[in-house]
Amino acid sequence: MDGQGDRGDVQGGEVRWYVMTDDDTVLFVDNLVGVLSKYDHNKYFYVGMNSECFVCNVVHSFGMAFGGGGYALSYPLAKAVAENMDLCLKRYPFLYGSDLILQSCIADLGVSLTQEPDIRMSTTFEHNIYIDFTGDISGLLSAHPHSPLVSLHHLDAVEPLFPSTNRTESLSLLKQAAAVDESRLLQPSTCYLKKYN
Repeated sequence: MDGQGDRGDVQGGEVRWYVMTDDDTVLFVDNLVGVLSKYDHNKYFYVGMNSECFVCNVVHSFGMAFGGGGYALSYPLAKAVAENMDLCLKRYPFLYGSDLILQSCIADLGVSLTQEPDIRMSTTFEHNIYIDFTGDISGLLSAHPHSPLVSLHHLDAVEPLFPSTNRTESLSLLKQAAAVDESRLLQPSTCYLKKYN
């Protein structure tokens, strides 16, 4: 990830991954880099997670990563997909949604989704928590497993993450915490005071 994802002239080099998300997703880049570091970026990898919503998986595909929370394509896979995109779009004019079309194009290359339990982004990057819910998600967040927060999707549709704040203030507080130690966001912790134990 080099911040050049919108440039058409990138020829590899330092580019390892292309990450797709919706514009209403907050990514925690250090955590994402940690998750992706488990994979060889020189090989074909399509890393993500299906939806927490069973019906969405039935309607679309259990083998498809949902892009709202995010998914990642290794550079060689992204390059191969780009080279075959015109043919793929002609092959699948009946499919709805870019995530499903992309998954079909990737499957044509013989690559299946690498389900990363540490990637679930607010709907998709999910043991590495990706969350795609609405309303009050405090219970889900407080019960989060021991894996890094990678993305939060639909923050405009959930209650503020911190009590007595609005969404903007809540996001600001979350970003402040991330600046201190992103890897521990939403992680359960226990503090022992010797004089009381």
